[in-house]
Amino acid sequence: MSLKIRFSLVAATFAASVFFGGSSASADTLRVCTTDWPPFTVGGAGGVTGVHTAAVTEAFKRLGSDVKIDNVTWDRCWKEVQNGTYDAIYSASFKPERAESTVYPKIPLQTLSYVALVRKGAEHGWDGKDAAKLPQPVAAPRGYSITGDLKKVTGTTVDDGATSDLQDIQKLLAGRVGTAVVEATVAKALLAQLKAEDKVEILAPAVQSGKDYFVVVGKKHGGGEDTAQALADRLDKVLGDLAAEGFVARELAKD
Repeated sequence: MSLKIRFSLVAATFAASVFFGGSSASADTLRVCTTDWPPFTVGGAGGVTGVHTAAVTEAFKRLGSDVKIDNVTWDRCWKEVQNGTYDAIYSASFKPERAESTVYPKIPLQTLSYVALVRKGAEHGWDGKDAAKLPQPVAAPRGYSITGDLKKVTGTTVDDGATSDLQDIQKLLAGRVGTAVVEATVAKALLAQLKAEDKVEILAPAVQSGKDYFVVVGKKHGGGEDTAQALADRLDKVLGDLAAEGFVARELAKD
């Protein structure tokens, strides 16, 4: 067989492999990032689990896509979605500046609320409106949207040195901050994990209610915004189906 014929056969084999999806498993695997936020996302040696992880995995499964989920810091997660390292990120609330580099579906994973945690017996004037009346400083993780919201409240000193709610609750227990603002379900899960339910008071009413959280697609997914928008549109359909089925509520009930 001549060199020319052998080359043609190799080229034809390669072209067929590409056309018919010889490497479809890797090409169809989406890279997604998240951060520890139990019970919604839980990182561990066996991979990332949790209620929202189950919903995201199921959503992409119904779209016919495999997904590889990495647990990283929230700041890094956002940066690498914006630069195209990751295709999508969850669980993320809406912020206009985030929407400049990502596409949000219309259907959220879940609607959540944030509460203020203080040490038992701490004096406070919390009225459900003014975060400046909470014991200061108020801790919330760096990069979270709630943290930015708190920084806008006059008279509130925000400590955003931590990268997770767990670290903030530990700082609260150690007396290094006056308040930790944490999502309500996450707060209960972490206090149980730390066996600190009797050391911390969860104040009412909530600091912020009705906050939607999404799985968000990076605009660099698939090489451009049109492809990202198409994926977000397809996600809307399956997320709507999951919501109608009560998927997240069932997963929470298992916890």
